[in-house]
Amino acid sequence: MDRQIIIPDKPNFFNEAHILMYDYFAHLEAKHEAVPWHEKPLVTKPGTFSLAPEVINEMFPDVRQYISRCRKEATPLLEGQDDLQNLFRVVVGASEGKLDGENFLIGLLVMLDIEDAADLQRDEFVSMALLELNILARDEAEMPGAIDELTSPAFEISEIFSIVNEVAIDDAKRMTLLRFFQEIDAWFEKLKDLLLKLQKICQKHYPLVEKRFIENVAQLKKEGAEAYAFQWLSRITFDLTTFRPKDPITLQLSLIIYNGMSFRFSTVERLPLLILFGILVDDLSALQDRQRVRDELTERQLKAIADQTRLEILRSLSRGEQYVQQLADQLQLTAATLSHHLNQLLAVMLVGLRGEGRRNYYHLNRNELSALAADLNRLAGNYGEK
Repeated sequence: MDRQIIIPDKPNFFNEAHILMYDYFAHLEAKHEAVPWHEKPLVTKPGTFSLAPEVINEMFPDVRQYISRCRKEATPLLEGQDDLQNLFRVVVGASEGKLDGENFLIGLLVMLDIEDAADLQRDEFVSMALLELNILARDEAEMPGAIDELTSPAFEISEIFSIVNEVAIDDAKRMTLLRFFQEIDAWFEKLKDLLLKLQKICQKHYPLVEKRFIENVAQLKKEGAEAYAFQWLSRITFDLTTFRPKDPITLQLSLIIYNGMSFRFSTVERLPLLILFGILVDDLSALQDRQRVRDELTERQLKAIADQTRLEILRSLSRGEQYVQQLADQLQLTAATLSHHLNQLLAVMLVGLRGEGRRNYYHLNRNELSALAADLNRLAGNYGEK
């Protein structure tokens, strides 16, 4: 991959703050979670590991203490914030009882290209809120070319109603979204104040993990395009060579999402290409039982294609690569609704994509489909032997 990769030497504490906030509300939504938020072990899916969660905690005491202390101090700031929790529930394509899918608030905060909540400006906050709303409602390629006009902070609330009605969410979430734009100045002040406080918590405890962070950054810089983050994107057949090839990619090591990875790759050129890579992803991956991981992925893939629409998407892509509007026309869905089904298939690696111009082209990930088929064949073989 011949392109510039930017690996910052310090954490982006603005991103860490809003990820911490998201993590709290995601914990609340998972009502089956019996363990208090700050006492949760590092490993939340112990079934894929050979070692017990408490043993893994002892292997990484610095990250364990960092996460626990940040969560404990953040709790009093976040508990009882029902209006904020409702805003976090504005998600398109989420699984039942989860905040996964395209989350409106996280989407807009990720697009704010800042490192300090003190630098958060009202007009840029409003612009990114409008842009995220349009992304939720439409395929990016079908959005008007004049992004500056589309995201003008001097908007009229009457302009918002029709766009909100295009978002694939229920009426309660639609009303939450409308109220957000009606009260956007108050939300700006509230979120800026809250993120400043959460950011200070993340900065306060950073010395616990600073040594590990510095060492991991050095390793990432040494590996460059061979880093695990890019290997993972390659596995889902995300073609980085065609996606805004002249623009750099920022690979930001993250503390709060210590065992996860997310990426934001927009065709809108004013937005940065960003990968958030957890500080323990490599370490915890090495401790996983490969067969258990494969079994867990197989289960998630089967759940994904149990949905009739997603199965139809795979059937359509079996005839060749297509962009969103092509698929939407075939399946008689809105481009936005289809995009969120595609994101679910991306998450379980059954489809891949590449960017070209202002369009994302999707294709089958045939390697993963073959692996899934092999798993099912093994089940059939085992059954036949009994």
